[in-house]
Formats: sequence, C-alpha cells, structure tokens
Amino acid sequence: MANWKSLLPGSVRHAGALSFGTVAGQAVLFLASPVLTRLYTPVEFGSFSVVMGVATLLATVCALSFPVVIPLASRREDASELLWMTAFASIVIAPIGAVVAQWLVVGEDTTLDRVTSMVLTAIIALLLAVWTGARALASREEKFGAVSISGIADSTVQAGGQLGLGYLSTGPAGLAGGYLAGKAAAVGYLLWRARPYLSAPRRSLSVARNWLRYTLWVTPTTLLNQASVTAVAPFVASLYGAGFAGQFSLATRMLAMPSALVGQAIATVLFPKVARMTREGRPTLLAVQSVASALASIAWPTFAVTALLGPELFALVFGAEWHEAGVVAAILSPWLAWSLVSSPVSSVATVRNRLSQLLLLGLLEASLRFGSLALGMANGDWMI
Repeated sequence: MANWKSLLPGSVRHAGALSFGTVAGQAVLFLASPVLTRLYTPVEFGSFSVVMGVATLLATVCALSFPVVIPLASRREDASELLWMTAFASIVIAPIGAVVAQWLVVGEDTTLDRVTSMVLTAIIALLLAVWTGARALASREEKFGAVSISGIADSTVQAGGQLGLGYLSTGPAGLAGGYLAGKAAAVGYLLWRARPYLSAPRRSLSVARNWLRYTLWVTPTTLLNQASVTAVAPFVASLYGAGFAGQFSLATRMLAMPSALVGQAIATVLFPKVARMTREGRPTLLAVQSVASALASIAWPTFAVTALLGPELFALVFGAEWHEAGVVAAILSPWLAWSLVSSPVSSVATVRNRLSQLLLLGLLEASLRFGSLALGMANGDWMI
C-alpha cells in the first residue's frame, strides 16, 4: 500500500470516505434483506430482477457511455456538457427503449403487467443513467464525501420504501418503487452538490462528438459485461423461470456486497486519479499493482466463507426457501473473488485507450457465460 500512497496522494483518504458511505449503505440493505425475503417471494424478487436487468442495460444505452469519459475530460466545462448530454439522451431513449424491451425481452418473465413494467423500466433506466453521470462528475472533482452521503441516502430510502410497500403486499412493484425512491434521493443530492461544476448546456453535441470514438467502443463492452453479469436476470428467467431468477438475484446481490464495500470505492477513486496521472505523463503501473495486491488479500478470505457455508448461511439468515440461493452463492464465490480484484483495475484499460482489447475480452466472457447457461438449459440442470 506504500506505493499507492506515494503515487496517489489522498487516495487512501478518499477511498476511506467512500468505503464508509458504502459500508453504511450496504449495512442498511443487508439488515433489511432478512425481512424483505420474508415479505416478498422468490418469484416476486425474480420479477423485480428482470425489470432491473432490462433497465440496467437500457441505462447504458441511454447514457451512451458518456459518464465513463467524464473523468477523462480535461476541461470542467466539457465534463458538465457530457453530463447534460447523458440526461438529454436518456430522456429521449429511455421511453422508447422500455417499450421495445417490453415486447422483445421481458415477455412473460415478470408478474408485472406490461404498462407497469414499461413505466418502471423507463424511469429506472433514466435515473440510473443520470446517477452514473452525476457520480462520475462528483468523483472527477474529488467530492467523494458527497458520493458517500448519496449512497447512504440511496440505501436508506430504498430499504424503507421496500419494507413499507412490502407490508402493503405490493409485490415486485413495491421492490421497484423502493428502489426508485432511493435512486431519486441519490440523484437529487448529487446534482445539488454538483451545482458549482455545472454550466448551462451550450455545445453538448459538439463535446459528445469529440468523445464518440470512446463511446462506440466502450458501450458494447459495457453491455456485454452487464448482460452476462449484473443484468443477466432476464436471460436466467427466460431459461429457468422467475422463481429461480429470484434465487439467483439474491445470491448475486449478497455476494456483490464485498465488491461494493471495497471494489467500487477503490474503482471510483482509482479511475479519475489514473486518468489525471496519465494526462500529466506520470507512471501508473506501481499504483495499479499495489491496488490489485491489496484487493486480492481481501477477496479470497471473504469469499472462502460463502464457498464453504453458502447454503446453510442463506437458509439461516433469509429463510428456508432461500436455500437454493446459498447453493448458487457457493458456486459463484471463487469467480467473484477474482472479479473483486479485476473489476476496479480494469478501468485503467479505458484510460490507456485499450478499447478494442476490452471489447474482445467482453465478447469472450459473455460467450462463455451465456453458453454455460444455455448448456444447463439443454441438459435440464441449472447447476451446469
């Protein structure tokens, strides 16, 4: 860690601030989860995860990867224009994309009616895109305290909303409504704190064109990664049903917490810092190596517990009907341990303009993941 401190002054402090906010936010969600799993059934969780998966993919299309390049912009005004462009594109694309996705992707894999599903998908996608851009702008300006507070507000409002709506027996719409309320709170706070760095939109299209090459390369790679990892629920539901999608969703949600607690905080700090070091012509190799080593020392002990005791832990904490989620968690633990290490440092490839290599790697990973899911379906066994 000494190399990281010497090469990235202030990064440990920034990561600590982000980690505190993420720990607090994730703690709220974790404490709420045992109650939520008793208020909502696996099928209802599965239906919500399908809508969330489609909305996550749609948000990437809406944003056109402009949030990714916000930290790379050399001028503050350009970063502001990219955030405006993210918002404008999302307002136009989200409603259209939600309608198309409802008919092409969602189908009968959710217990929500079509109109409700389309509306929720569009709003979630819009908020996700703007939230990603606002978070990127705050990180670029090293306002990590604001990012941390927004995460706490997000989780607290989300958990409260989902619990309250769960007691009213609102089903997957309650899960989506709570999520929307939390994300709206986070977006509102981030935009309020970003006021000093936002200028009136004047040449958003011109700035966007300057970064078009980046977005054309990064967006397909991001979509492939999300479709096969964070937003895989629609595909899982189409093969194995909403019930198993709910089990899969809970397993990945709980396993993602260590990544959110540590990896996301490190990535949020590392990406803009490395971007700045690259612009200044300073070496970054030792910094990245130090971060990877530190993450590896955290990842393996953390996920070893779930790999050994996943089914028993899930049944004990979340209820007997979630035993299958524990089996999924145990199987995925080794992969997620590596993911905790690779995900934060992979952002360096974007800074280094290794965009074609990232796309090829994304194609390979997505092919293997989707191929495995399809093979399991062909053999009638999700375990494969």
